[in-house]
Amino acid sequence: MEVLASLWAILQAYQGPLVTLALIFGPGLLRRVTVLLAPAPPDATTPPRSKILWSVLLLQAIYTILSISQPSYDAFSSLDLLVPSDILRPLVLDDLNQPTDWSQVDPLVELFLARLGTVEGRVAYSRWGHDTFFNCAWCRQRSDYALAAVPRILGPHVLQALVIGVLGWTSVAGAGAKDRANKWRLTIGCGIVLCAVLEFGMRWWIELRVVQGHLAHLSPTLTTARALAQFALTAAYVLLPVRPSAADLTQARLTRTLDAAYNTLNLAKAARAAITRSPAMSRSAAEWAAMRAKAEDSAGTDPAVVGAALDAGVFERSAAGVAGHTRQSREGAARFVGSQWARVVRK
Repeated sequence: MEVLASLWAILQAYQGPLVTLALIFGPGLLRRVTVLLAPAPPDATTPPRSKILWSVLLLQAIYTILSISQPSYDAFSSLDLLVPSDILRPLVLDDLNQPTDWSQVDPLVELFLARLGTVEGRVAYSRWGHDTFFNCAWCRQRSDYALAAVPRILGPHVLQALVIGVLGWTSVAGAGAKDRANKWRLTIGCGIVLCAVLEFGMRWWIELRVVQGHLAHLSPTLTTARALAQFALTAAYVLLPVRPSAADLTQARLTRTLDAAYNTLNLAKAARAAITRSPAMSRSAAEWAAMRAKAEDSAGTDPAVVGAALDAGVFERSAAGVAGHTRQSREGAARFVGSQWARVVRK
């Protein structure tokens, strides 16, 4: 609870910049969330989530729970950062399994306790964490600690980026992995980079001051926030829907239509080949074609047919006012052709 209280205090201290960022990026995020919550088209199919995705999410959840319930060692986990050194020393020696005899204490531990004897040392300990402060005996300035802390700060973010990248491989995450990667990998990758930059920036720029005899525990707070942010990013990658875009849907529909037309064309070719191989059917087809051509010629010159077509709006008169071969197709003819095409080609 103390870590969460410290995190809340940091958010309150920087509520101005956070509100500014929300005003800048909020509308774009809201628009994207609205698109996600919109109902999917009827023919839009969502690729299934493989067991690998659920396993990674489960492992991330277990890691987050362990990180919060069993955080890494901190000498001041149950103490104030300004506790007197004579109280801190026996507790640290006991935690690090060191003897209480001064002459038998590990020199590195003795140096660690000596550096914690100053306010500047405890501020650096709170800022960069136990591992960086303990193992970097040569660190004196903030830049020294920052250089030593880079692997420990960026390592978890790099590992998560690698996991997200591998989940985009079809051979690992199964069917739909490529579509999910194309949809969300860039967004999640930007989120990982943003989390890494924010964590490093907060450790560097936040000024820790003694307020009413107390000093904030910065490193444990940021470590907890990192675990929560990584779980949120992994959950977003796994749980966010993968819907095809409008262009993808149009391409899929066009592909199905062309495939049906191609099958119809092959069927027509097979029918014509069968007709040519049968003398009787060839004669019948020739007679039917001649009768159809004669009927079309008769209909084209029949005043009753032409008049009905003009009344129905299928044809329009030419500039000379004659409805002959110069008549043009109108919307009625387009609808007729569309309806006949729909009967031939299965959509």
